[in-house]
Amino acid sequence: MVVCHGPNGKKWFWASKMVQNFWWPRDDLDHETFAFGLMRNGAAEENWPRSMPADAWFNFNGCDKYEVKEQSFRISDTDFMTVLIIPDEGLS
Repeated sequence: MVVCHGPNGKKWFWASKMVQNFWWPRDDLDHETFAFGLMRNGAAEENWPRSMPADAWFNFNGCDKYEVKEQSFRISDTDFMTVLIIPDEGLS
């Protein structure tokens, strides 16, 4: 899954057809995510995906049982992209 954020929050996202429909990214950006650190705190871009509790990115019932991989990077002065790797259990 790829998610694009700007200063006002989530702009758009795209998910592979393999990803089940309940993996819908939250509209807000959780302060625990690496993306938040990049956007709000000026953190450095990541060179590889890192583990993150799924409930930092998703809001479905039971998402706290999963972990996703997150890698975020800038695409402009104000926008950035995040690649989220969904666990195999979340694929159809």
